[in-house]
Amino acid sequence: MRKEFFSVPNILTYLRILLIPFFLYAYYCVDNGTIRFYSMIILFISAITDFLDGFIARRYKQITSIGKLLDPIADKLYELVLALVLMKDYPLFKYILFLFIAENAMLLGFGFYIFKKKGVHLDGAHLPGKIATALFFIFSLLMITFNIKDTLISRVMSISLLISVGVATIYYFRRLWNLLVESKVYEKLDE
Repeated sequence: MRKEFFSVPNILTYLRILLIPFFLYAYYCVDNGTIRFYSMIILFISAITDFLDGFIARRYKQITSIGKLLDPIADKLYELVLALVLMKDYPLFKYILFLFIAENAMLLGFGFYIFKKKGVHLDGAHLPGKIATALFFIFSLLMITFNIKDTLISRVMSISLLISVGVATIYYFRRLWNLLVESKVYEKLDE
C-alpha cells in the first residue's frame, strides 16, 4: 500500500493538486501586465504533470487504485478553479461552469445510484470527455496567458468549450442510462 501511495504517477498527481493554491495566488496577486506569466507557468506545469502521470502509469504499469481516484479529482478541481477564475473576464464561462457542475453532479449522483443498485459503473474517461478536458485546458491556458477578453477568438473558444462540455455531458448521460438499461436486461435474462 505504501509503495502504491508513493508511486511516481501519484506523486505527480499530488503535486498537481498542491499547485492549485499557488495558481490562484499567482493569478490574483501577481500582476504582470497583460500577460499573467506566473499563473500561466503553474498551469503549464500542471498540464505537463497530468500528461506525465498517465503516461508513466501506463508505460511502467504503475496504475494504482489511489491514482484512479485522485487523477480525475485533480482534473475536476482544476476545471472548477479555472472556470471560476475565468468567468470574471469571460462571461460565457458561467455557462461552462454550470455545465461542468451539472455533468459532475450527474456522474456522481446517477453513477452512484447505478453502482449501488446494479453494481456497475463507467470504466474511466471516454473520448468526448477527454476532448472537452483537453480543449478546456488549452483554451484556459491561452485565455490566462493573453488578455483576449471581449475578442472574437475568446468568444469562439468559449462557445467551443460550451459545445464540447455539452456533448460530453450528453454522452456520459447516455452511457449511464445504457448501463442502467443493460443491467436491467441482464437481470431479466438471469431470472
